[in-house]
Amino acid sequence: MTRIGAAPTPIRPVKTKAKPAPNESALRLLQLETEVRRHISASELLHHLANETRAIIEFRQAFAFQYQRSGLRLKAVSSLSSFDRNAPLLQTVTRLVQNTPGDKTVAVELPDHDEQAAFRYGLWVPLMTRKGTIAGGVLFTREKPWPEGQHMLATRLGDVYGHALSALTKDRLRHLPKPIKLMLQILLATVIVMALAFPVPLSAIAPVEIIGRDPAVVAAPLDGVIDEILVTPNEWVEQGTVMARFKDTELRNAADIAQQRVLVNAARLATTSSGAFASADARRDLAVAQAELDLALAEKSLADERLARAQILAPTSGLVILSAAEDWVGRPVSVGERILQIADPARVEYRLSLAVDDLIVMTGDERVRVFLDSDPLALRPAQIHRASFHAISQPDGTLAYELYATDNAQTDDGTGSAIAAGLRIGARGTAQILGEPAPLAFVLLRRPFAWMRQTFGI
Repeated sequence: MTRIGAAPTPIRPVKTKAKPAPNESALRLLQLETEVRRHISASELLHHLANETRAIIEFRQAFAFQYQRSGLRLKAVSSLSSFDRNAPLLQTVTRLVQNTPGDKTVAVELPDHDEQAAFRYGLWVPLMTRKGTIAGGVLFTREKPWPEGQHMLATRLGDVYGHALSALTKDRLRHLPKPIKLMLQILLATVIVMALAFPVPLSAIAPVEIIGRDPAVVAAPLDGVIDEILVTPNEWVEQGTVMARFKDTELRNAADIAQQRVLVNAARLATTSSGAFASADARRDLAVAQAELDLALAEKSLADERLARAQILAPTSGLVILSAAEDWVGRPVSVGERILQIADPARVEYRLSLAVDDLIVMTGDERVRVFLDSDPLALRPAQIHRASFHAISQPDGTLAYELYATDNAQTDDGTGSAIAAGLRIGARGTAQILGEPAPLAFVLLRRPFAWMRQTFGI
C-alpha cells in the first residue's frame, strides 16, 4: 500500500498511451459518464475522478476535494489508497486550492517547485451543482503547461462529476430555496431562544459521605498520654465498655501519696483528741488537725477520681467511629480533645462538601439527589437541613461549605430505616444539589460570567 508520509516522494514518470483521436475521446467521455452514474457514494465518485480520468485528461497527479461546512477538504489522491493530509505536499496543494477562485476552471502554478518537478503546473476544475454552488473540485497537475483543449475537456468533466456529486451529497439544506432556508433558520433560532429561556433548577455537584446523626463524642477527660486503644473502627460496643486507657503511673502514685497523707493526718487527729482532755494546747490543735484531715481526704478523693478517668468508658451503645487505633497510642492529648465517636447505625445523615466556586443561592431546604459509589444506579432523594456558615478547610487544602442532609426514607426517629435502606456509615458518593429554578441560559453561562467578573471586574 502506497502512503504519503512526512515528506513527499517524487512520482515516477509513467508511460502514457498515445493521444486518442477525437472520436475515441468522445467515446471515452461517454463511457466515463456511464461509469459515473453507477457510483453510490461520494467517496467512490471522487476516487474515480482522481484515477479513471487519465485517459481523457493528460495529468500526472490528481487531487480531488469535496466541499464541507469547513471548506474544501481533500478526499482522494490518484494512485493512492490512503494518504496523510499533514504531508507537506498535500498541505501546499490544499492552501493553493483554498486561495484559488473556485467557480471556474483556471490554470495555476504550484510554488516552491523546480522546472523538472511533476507538480509544477496545475489545472483547477470546480465541481458545480445545478444551483450554481460548489460541491467540490479537482486539481490536475503535470510538468508542462496546460493547452486550451485540455481546459475544455476538464470543464466538461467538472460538469459531469459535479452533477453526480450533488446528487450523492447528503446535505440537502444548502440547495433549498432561500425562503425555505430563511424560514428554517428562523424556526431554529426560535427553538433555541425558547430552550434557553426554559426554567431549570440551579444545580451543583459535591462529594458526599454518610455519617452518624447526633453521634456521642468521646473526648479526652484529662491531660495525658494514651497507653492503648481497646476497640477497633466499626466495632459495636455496649454502654460502659472500656475503650481506651491513659498511662496512669503518675496518677496511681498521686493516689497512693494522697492515701498516706490521709493516714498521717488521721493519726495526728487521734493523738490530738486523746490529749485534749488533759492539755489546753491539745484542745487548741484539735480543730487544726481535723481541718488537715479533711483536706487530705479531699485530695485523696481528687486523686482517685483522676485515676478512675484514666479509663475511657463508652457513654452509650453503638458503632465506634475511629480512623486508626495506631494513630492514638503513645500520643499526648489535652482535656476536651476528641478521640472517637459512637454512632447509632440506624440514625445517619449525609455530609456534603460543596466547593466555594460551586456555591449557589440556597434557602436552606434544597433537594438533594445522592448516588453512592457502592450503588451508583440507585438514586436516593434527601433534604438539606443545615449548613456551615463559613467555608471549612478540607484535607486536600481547598475550602468548602459543609452541608448536612437527611435521607427522605428515614423517619424522624430514624429507627431501623437507615439499615433497611442500605445506608452504611462511612460510605461515599456524589450528590447533586438542586436549587431555585433559573433560565437555562443562566445555568449554562453562570460559571463563565463569574469568571469574567472575578478576572476582569465586569
